[in-house]
Amino acid sequence: MSATLQDDVLATLDGIHDPCSIATRRPLSIVELGLLVDLTVSPDNEARVVLRATSPSCVLIGSIMGAVEERVRAVPGVRNVVVELDVSSDWYPERMTPAGAAKLEIARHQARRSGTLR
Repeated sequence: MSATLQDDVLATLDGIHDPCSIATRRPLSIVELGLLVDLTVSPDNEARVVLRATSPSCVLIGSIMGAVEERVRAVPGVRNVVVELDVSSDWYPERMTPAGAAKLEIARHQARRSGTLR
């Protein structure tokens, strides 16, 4: 497996933002939010991405999965992409990366100071 290709795929995933976080003006990537369960790149350059939804009723997980497939397929060297949803893995805020949690806290602090969040 090419570590460089896996790094490229991970960087691509880190550039895909959760639509709900964009709608609330606090954009976080699917990696920062902790939606990425697993990423593997096989020796024949097939990328397998396993995601979790933020809730069982998430109506946008299909569009997130579609964006993942489209964007990862465009990474040079990737021959095939498989995107799966792990329905046995619950999401909770502690799954966010430290960077994602820090970005969210900064956004909340700024909103409180401006009076847009109470």
